[in-house]
Amino acid sequence: MGEEISAQFLAALWRLQDEAGLTNAQLARDLGCKRSYLSRVKAGGRKSNISYEFALRAARRFPELRQLLSPDVLDVTSSVTTISGESQEGGR
Repeated sequence: MGEEISAQFLAALWRLQDEAGLTNAQLARDLGCKRSYLSRVKAGGRKSNISYEFALRAARRFPELRQLLSPDVLDVTSSVTTISGESQEGGR
């Protein structure tokens, strides 16, 4: 996904996770992704490949993150790449 998901967004997500007292397993469940995916994102291994779906689910879980997403991410209405890497029609 690239530059649309900033380091600031991810830092805020990890801060909110910590404030909510969520483990990686709990956050992964809340976001509908595998714990291994979340761990790779946290380790920085997936920063350039974070899916729109991951970002949108995180913003649904923590609404304050929406302000950190670019309009391009928020306005997704066509096909997006899912967390599993499959194409999914539709947006939000």
